[in-house]
This record gives sequence, C-alpha cells and structure tokens, in this order.
Amino acid sequence: MAVTVEQALRELVVQGTRDGTLGPGAKLPTERDLVQRLDAPRSSVRRALESLERDGLVVRHVGRGTFLTDD
Repeated sequence: MAVTVEQALRELVVQGTRDGTLGPGAKLPTERDLVQRLDAPRSSVRRALESLERDGLVVRHVGRGTFLTDD
C-alpha cells in the first residue's frame, strides 16, 4: 500500500517531535523543500499542509511559513 503525501508529511512532523528537531511553534520546511524531501508534486504538498492546518496541527502564515501549533 502506497503512502500518501499527507501521511508522509504527518510522519515527518511526528518524527520531528519525537526526536526533538520540531517543537511547539517550530517552523516547518518550505513547500519547495517538502516537495524535494517527499518527492511529490507541489499541489499535493499544499493539500497535505491544508489538511494538517484543518486538523489544528499547523498554522500557516503567508510570507512567513508554516509552524507547528503550540498544542
């Protein structure tokens, strides 16, 4: 079963919180960087980020980036 871009991005966030590289308020890599890391189309990365935002895991600020929520 293939992993979706959203699942891969969620795993990236979970792994970062586990190993301490990502904490509350941490800035996620740019969309461009995520496209390269996940080897996925930018549109898929954007949809995955939108899903994470809807679920309250991240907050996105135009021009500043995407950040983990404090919760």
